[in-house]
Amino acid sequence: MSHDPIFFTPNQSARFGQSRTLYKGGGGGDGGAADRESQRQARIAAGTNAVNSIFGVGGGEAAAQRQQMYDGLKNDTRQFYSGQLEEDKAAAQRALDFQKARQGIMGSSQANDMDSEFQRQYDKGLLDVANRADNAATQFRTSDEQARLNLISKVVAGLDQGSAAQNAAATLQTNQNAAKEAYQSQRMGNVFGDLLKTYNQGQYMAGTNAAQQQGTNTLGNYYTNDKPVSGEIT
Repeated sequence: MSHDPIFFTPNQSARFGQSRTLYKGGGGGDGGAADRESQRQARIAAGTNAVNSIFGVGGGEAAAQRQQMYDGLKNDTRQFYSGQLEEDKAAAQRALDFQKARQGIMGSSQANDMDSEFQRQYDKGLLDVANRADNAATQFRTSDEQARLNLISKVVAGLDQGSAAQNAAATLQTNQNAAKEAYQSQRMGNVFGDLLKTYNQGQYMAGTNAAQQQGTNTLGNYYTNDKPVSGEIT
């Protein structure tokens, strides 16, 4: 506890045994530094609490809203990539069925192996979709946390409580928009690519073999024709 200093005012009458006047001074003896530091700490605490409250730190309604946003983004991301996967699956299924019919192997063990591989690739795609959804939500949460810490640093540097709260709300909206744009601007790879490649190669080889067979038959008919040819060249 600080005490105000006491200053003695010179008095000529003191030389003759009379008392001198005493005055108390202000400022706590440190020029008001302690008061200023106390005010600064109070300002920092108020600004930090405002930021944390908006970001949902410490629970409460804001925390529930933030969690709902993270879960919502995760679900939206899953649906977005699931739609792509199902489109690729339908196209690959048509191509696979056509290949099996072309080769005349419907219902065979070879066709069953192709179906098993098709299902494995589909399961791989489902896992990829789930991972993309989890990563999107994690990155969203990480961006929010980095923004929160950055705003607190600004509060410590002098940002007032009102400005900190406004910046926090604006940053949350910006992060949410960025998270949506991140997944909507991407496309997952076609997990059935290897199957489609095999199918295309099969079509190519089938066409090549057919052409070779036709060419062989034509040449063979020509060169094995031992009948005499008559006529005039004009």
